[in-house]
Amino acid sequence: MLSFWQRTTEGVRVLARTGSLRFLRLIDIVVATGSALILVNSVVYIKSFLALDDGALAIAYAAYGVGSSIVAFDTAQIVDAVGVTRTMLGGAVLVLVGLASGLVFTIVAAIATTLWWLLLAV
Repeated sequence: MLSFWQRTTEGVRVLARTGSLRFLRLIDIVVATGSALILVNSVVYIKSFLALDDGALAIAYAAYGVGSSIVAFDTAQIVDAVGVTRTMLGGAVLVLVGLASGLVFTIVAAIATTLWWLLLAV
């Protein structure tokens, strides 16, 4: 029976040498980055930067939840139409575009705080 550290080391080796798992790990990092931005920075953007109340934060989280639900319901059809790899790449590109858009909208909101609702589009 292998020890915990032997299994861990072997698992890291398998991840490093298997191309599809490297791709999956990269996609996972992209998704984690987008999720972290939404979960952590939304509070900072809405409460501190835009000086809005908890109601605005709730609206933002509701918008994120609705968007996630729509994607979850449509993912199976997208995978059937274009395949798993293209779906994952498209999602990663969409997350990266969303992160870049978030940066642009943050700069715009810093200039004109009346445009806070544009952050819901990201």
